[in-house]
Amino acid sequence: CENRYLNGVAPCKMSYWSIIIPSSVTIIKSNAFSGCSGLTNVTIPEGVTSIGEGAFSGCSLTTVTIPSSVTSIGKDAFSTCSSLTRVTINSNEIVSKNYTYSSSITRCFRTQVNEYIIGDGVTSIGDNAFYEGYAYGMKSVTIPSSVTSIGKSAFCFCHGLTSVTIPEGVTSIGSYAFYGCDGVTSVTIPSSVTSIGAHAFLNCENLEVVTCNATTVPSTNTNAFDGSYTEYATLIVPDEAMSDYQTTVPWSNFGTILGSSQATIVTANSYTREYGEPDPIFEYTTGIPLNGTPSITCTADETSAPGVYPIVIAKGTETNSGLIYVNGALTITKAPLTITAKSYTAYEGDDMPTFEVEYEGFKNDETESDLDLTAFTISCTASDTNTEGTCDIVVSGAASDNYDISYVAGKLTVVPTAAHITISSAGMATYCSPYDLDFTDVTGLKAYIITGYDRASTKVYAMRVFDVPAGTGLYLVGTPGNYDVPITSSDSYYINMLVGTLVQTRIETTDGENTNLILTGTSPQNASFKPLSEGRNFGANKAYLQIPTSVLYNAANAVGIFFDDEVVDGIETVKEEMEQCDGDWYSIDGRKLDGKPSQKGIYIKKGKKTVIR
Repeated sequence: CENRYLNGVAPCKMSYWSIIIPSSVTIIKSNAFSGCSGLTNVTIPEGVTSIGEGAFSGCSLTTVTIPSSVTSIGKDAFSTCSSLTRVTINSNEIVSKNYTYSSSITRCFRTQVNEYIIGDGVTSIGDNAFYEGYAYGMKSVTIPSSVTSIGKSAFCFCHGLTSVTIPEGVTSIGSYAFYGCDGVTSVTIPSSVTSIGAHAFLNCENLEVVTCNATTVPSTNTNAFDGSYTEYATLIVPDEAMSDYQTTVPWSNFGTILGSSQATIVTANSYTREYGEPDPIFEYTTGIPLNGTPSITCTADETSAPGVYPIVIAKGTETNSGLIYVNGALTITKAPLTITAKSYTAYEGDDMPTFEVEYEGFKNDETESDLDLTAFTISCTASDTNTEGTCDIVVSGAASDNYDISYVAGKLTVVPTAAHITISSAGMATYCSPYDLDFTDVTGLKAYIITGYDRASTKVYAMRVFDVPAGTGLYLVGTPGNYDVPITSSDSYYINMLVGTLVQTRIETTDGENTNLILTGTSPQNASFKPLSEGRNFGANKAYLQIPTSVLYNAANAVGIFFDDEVVDGIETVKEEMEQCDGDWYSIDGRKLDGKPSQKGIYIKKGKKTVIR
């Protein structure tokens, strides 16, 4: 990664899903991340000035933001990024210059990007900036109010473009700027425009209404509106300038010219929805009350493929005269689909599992059989289970015309078959495992939890357990030596006053309302838990005792241990017996309770230990 793209300043940090590029980087070289099909997110920092050819081609990015510092993007820099739907451009220069390698921004992407958002700092949209955007899915573009000029062929041949708003402040529209944009049905030219170049709106054959708010007729090339559509289209201009437009070519070529006070436009609203969703309720916008309701129709339904569909508005039941109808557009975008790799746990030396995935987001009763899985892969960063640890299960490569596909990686966790425990010459230890353990058949070693504290005797109750959940603090007693305790799967639950530590931990003398105590003694016969005199670093895979300070007989004295070898399994204690048998309830330290306890824990009933879970 470092050798492929960096300019020698700093390394990157890379995972299968995202890249963090440090702010010290100024150049992303050609093909730097080409083919990283699992890459879904990248942040290009302010300070990067150039992005090389093919730099992110073939990635699974969904959105891209180009910072203001970027002055050049190489050809095909984001090509074949099939999941890319939105591009935000904050760089002024990148849209205000001709490229030496390519004639347009869209050719840098060469993928079905639906929406381009131009940042507020951009002051001009340069020549050829979005030329041939139709080939790469451009459906809408947001032009900020900071833009003052639109260059030659800026949106030439953007056939899918249905929504264009030219903001107030733009003074010039270049030659061929919107040439061949046959999806646009209406255009509003702001009052600030003073010049319009040759063929600026040539062959916009579905353009029905042009509103020009300039009171002084802009300097306009005579063929700016060439195409037979003008004789059927309506031009709306300020009342006071109407005669000037009627006598000035090419404005005079419009079939109908109205002053702004005469024109009543009824516009079908445009909408965007995802594939598989129902159509919205189609509505319209107009400046006056209508006597009746226009008819609005659209051919799209829930099964219609992503694309742009005309919303056709026409005279319905309304009886108003002099209305001008402008169609809207329904843009159907790809629906989000998430493919998640399942996670697995295996023991060391097991066969690798057969990896599977789960899908979320299908519409219209579709399944994975409706996807293009030709290039689909699911792989693991580990090739076998010989090494303990966790590795990623990565999926990529699915394609669909109907879905915007994202991926979630799974995990393969390889665990040892047994925990290796050493009992020193003292014959005892505390312990905590990151795995569930089964002490059932381990000879010579007993495991205990601490379930209660008797204030009168200043002893804790150590109860023997076999089935131990991960992270449980244990007190172990056994013949000195090494033991292999099998790793298992446990659903047990215990009330336990031992706190396990899976990593080295700093413990203080108290923790909130509790006092912390550590095991001392040279044998199980003289073992006790002693309060800490000061804080200390406590080792990993050990345990310490916590007792509420308020119940300690003396917070400075050691606490002895009372052993009970009747095994508490934490799960099999029968709830039915608890419900059916009579008798009083007692706490583990012998205190009689007022009825059946409501808190989880271990209790005595009719002389038998009972776990309430």
